[in-house]
Parts: sequence; structure tokens; C-alpha cells
Amino acid sequence: MGGPAAPRGGGAVSQYPEGPPWWEPPREPEPEREPDRHVEPEVEWTRIDPFASPAPDDARPWAQRDQWGPPTSAAVRPGWEPVWAPPPVGEPVWGPPSGQSPPQPPPFASGRRDDLWGGRPLAGEERAWVPASHWLPLLTSWLGPLVLLLTIGERNARVREHARESLNFEITLWLGLLLSALLAHVLVGFLFLVLLLLLAVVLRIVATVESIRGRTHRYPFTLRIVR
Repeated sequence: MGGPAAPRGGGAVSQYPEGPPWWEPPREPEPEREPDRHVEPEVEWTRIDPFASPAPDDARPWAQRDQWGPPTSAAVRPGWEPVWAPPPVGEPVWGPPSGQSPPQPPPFASGRRDDLWGGRPLAGEERAWVPASHWLPLLTSWLGPLVLLLTIGERNARVREHARESLNFEITLWLGLLLSALLAHVLVGFLFLVLLLLLAVVLRIVATVESIRGRTHRYPFTLRIVR
């Protein structure tokens, strides 16, 4: 007894050789799938000249600059980095207020020695010896500022500065007095002697007041021999 014969050609044996039963609906054949095709996008290649000037940007006129300045448009040249751009809208721009000039450097930056201390108030022993270096010559002549220069001035730079200036003025004053003494036999020499003494007293008082305020007074017409 033999079973149902196998189909020729070596095909697979169907589960229902006589056809599917009535309760199973017929199956529709599956459609064949088409292979996926990779579509290359169309790309237009444009040659860029790195040395060519970019076209002006009408939307941003602030970008119109010369060839030595920042990039002239929004596009950045190949291999470059943007070096300048306007501040975003709505953000504050830092700078001096309109109508005001930027702050000036301190007076000492001008190189003048009379602004050396910048008006700083006197402190400690400076309160006594700085003014004394100017009024003491009215009593002791050149000896007072010389002693201050060699003693207190060795440890205090401010006292040394005032004592040196006072000593130089006293030396110049004595040279003027000597010249007036040589011309004392005429009226011009006598008048010059009186005016020189009055001028020395006035300048000593002015220098004393200025030194109390913390300023360095510079005597006019002074030969600064001691440095």
C-alpha cells in the first residue's frame, strides 16, 4: 500500500494534496517587492575663488568695509575667522556716555615731578617735617633743609623731596644775593636785593601752605644743583 505520490521535480509536499478545506479561505499571492533604489541628489558644484572679493550685502550696510578691514559681508572667507561684528539688537553697548570724554590718566603720567605724590595727605612724621623744610630756612637759611635732607630724608622719600627742593632754592637765593651785593654801589643792585628778599619770603610762605595740603611745590627760577 502506498501513500500519495510525491510531486515530481522534488517540490515540497502540500499539507492538503486534494486542495484546502472549505473552512479555510483562499490565500492571495504576495506581491513581489521591488528592490530599493538609492537616488543620488542632484548637487550643483560652484567654484569659489578664495582671493575674490565677496559681493556686497545690501541687508547689512555696516559690513561694507575696505579690503584691509574685517570681512566685507556676512560670508566669511575660507579659512578665516570673523574678527568683527555689530552687537546684537537689544544688548547694551559699553562705552563712555555721549558727550563725555574717556577717563584721563593720573597726573603723574605726564612726567612732572611736582605731581609725584598726587596730593596725598601728609601722614606720620611728614606732617611736621615736610612744612618745616620750607619755613625753616627763614630762620636757619640753607642749614635747616640740609640737616633734614641728611637725617629725616634718609628714611622718608617725601621729606627728602621737599628738603632737596628747598635747599636748591636757598642756594639759588644766595647766588642772587651775592650778585646783588656786587651791584650794591648802584641803585639797581640795592633794589634787586630788596626785591629778592621779599620774593623769597613770599615763596617760602606759599611753599609751606602747599606742602600742608599735600602738594609738592616747585620754586621758580631755581637752579636744581642737589639731586
